[in-house]
Amino acid sequence: MGRHPSTRLRAVATSFALALVLTTALPADASRRPPGPKQASPAPRSVVRSAQVPFRWHKAKRAKGYDLRIARDRRFSSEMQTVHVRVAGTRLLLAPGRWFWKVRSTGKVNSRWSNIMQVVVRPKGDAYPPSRPTALRVTAVAADSVTVMFGGSRDDGHVARYELLSGSTKVIATGAAAPLTAQRLACATTFTLRVRAVDAVGHVSATSPVAHARTHACTDGVPPDAPGNVHAITVADTSVALAWDPAHDSDGTVTRYAVYRNGALLGQPHSTGFLAAHLAPATPYSFTVVAIDGGGHRSAAGTLSTTTQPPLPATGPAYAYMLATTGASFDDLQRHYLQIAAVSPTYFHLGTDLAILGQDDPLVTGWARLRGIDVEPRVESQDPAILHALLSSDANRSDLIARISALVAENGYDGINIDFEAGAAADRPLLTAFASQLAQTLHAQGAKLTIAVAAKTGPTLTGRSGFYDYPALAGIADRLFVMAWDLHWATSPAGPISDATWVGKIIKYVTSVPNASRFIIGTQLYGFDWPLGAKATPYEWDDMTAMQTGLGAQTTWDAVAQEPYFIYTDGSGVVHTAYYANAQSVQGRLGQARAAGLGVGLWRLGDEDQQTWSIPSLTP
Repeated sequence: MGRHPSTRLRAVATSFALALVLTTALPADASRRPPGPKQASPAPRSVVRSAQVPFRWHKAKRAKGYDLRIARDRRFSSEMQTVHVRVAGTRLLLAPGRWFWKVRSTGKVNSRWSNIMQVVVRPKGDAYPPSRPTALRVTAVAADSVTVMFGGSRDDGHVARYELLSGSTKVIATGAAAPLTAQRLACATTFTLRVRAVDAVGHVSATSPVAHARTHACTDGVPPDAPGNVHAITVADTSVALAWDPAHDSDGTVTRYAVYRNGALLGQPHSTGFLAAHLAPATPYSFTVVAIDGGGHRSAAGTLSTTTQPPLPATGPAYAYMLATTGASFDDLQRHYLQIAAVSPTYFHLGTDLAILGQDDPLVTGWARLRGIDVEPRVESQDPAILHALLSSDANRSDLIARISALVAENGYDGINIDFEAGAAADRPLLTAFASQLAQTLHAQGAKLTIAVAAKTGPTLTGRSGFYDYPALAGIADRLFVMAWDLHWATSPAGPISDATWVGKIIKYVTSVPNASRFIIGTQLYGFDWPLGAKATPYEWDDMTAMQTGLGAQTTWDAVAQEPYFIYTDGSGVVHTAYYANAQSVQGRLGQARAAGLGVGLWRLGDEDQQTWSIPSLTP
């Protein structure tokens, strides 16, 4: 009895010491972990009306990935799941109800979990895909067909159709309910079959279990007759709709047709028609159609030769720059070319030795010219030393003009765009002399000259705009493109990039200058995000608005500047102000220009607010 109390006391003391070590060590270890990522969306306790819930959080430094954990309760014990992703966001399909979520960054050292946030999922309408079809089985097989049965799907709306797949994606039969029969199949061939359901709004279910079938042996020994009466239903600038009479097979069934363009296979339709797309305008093509039966026999070819139509000509008012370094600019040109009068691809710039660096893109140049768009590539320099070396030497000016003239002749350009910026105000007469000599040379060969000029609200002789003599240049060049933006710029305090009131003052001065009709009022399509007291980061419209959506920041409309902006605080506590251009702000600037009888221009095509192309100022 005497030893037992002391033994118990030593055990209690040891346990207490161990607990003390654990409780002091764990917080110290946890404190070395970085905090969890700051969650951006959904906002706390928000109600989401879609079953696809977007989760976003701020990117963590040195993160290799992220763990997103969601559950039905705050203890993460009910319907809990963890999703690992590589980027700072994902979408999850969630059932209706209340969900809790948290996130951590993963890497060499995992961060702590972020705060637990709640989101309520209340989808509208048919929000979920149908359930998976069940019990797929083959019920009939022939040489060229297979029939299957299966258990139907459930849906929160209406199952519109079922699709029978060969392999993972190829649809070989459709129907509103079981059974489904796939016809025109190759004989003596094994097929891996699955069924999926599609509801009325396009949601697709998971595929059913797999079934296998092998069509019966081939009995077809004679090739089909050639498809007859191959003809074009319609011929457009980039497509030809083909049709033909069905081919006859005396001892079997025609299962498909092979369609070729200039000898290259385009597709193998089961029906007697095919749309040949992605063609070049005003180009001759030869099409051939071959019938193929269940035994794989090929018929003789039916043929058609035709020429695509020329494209619709552009009739729009806009003078637009496009970046030669990004496909997004060319994509934008193709979408909206009808509203563009002239395009200036950023092909060329001056080197320190006054060499013209860069190259033509024949695809862009040829595509635009075929549609009646003037192509005036930009020759650019924003280096004061290079510009002074060029303009102060008669020999250098003449040599560059000769090389520009040769570029225009060699590539068939309609003109050239001179974008010389940051030149000294003292070199203003030299720029005018250069422009006069270049214009004479280009005009002699039937080409035009456009000069980009900094914006000014009066006859300024100093500063960045002092480099340009508006009245003199307007009497020389065919067009002057006024860069009416950067009222606030990357290193200035935050503010409107192109204040509509300021643009109005520019227009008032321009219209007082002789040959005012030669002026184009250009506007930017990008935005700036200014951290307080630091340099701004430029963003295109789609990146800017995506960031704003992720932050949950509210748009404010600056009624004086006619430009949208928003304010937010980043994860480091720094306040940001972001101004950007949208369709409404672009109309506010260009509408003034059109009303004053001036041209309108854009910097630059690609990634802008696509609603911009619906504003009145850009209609033909």
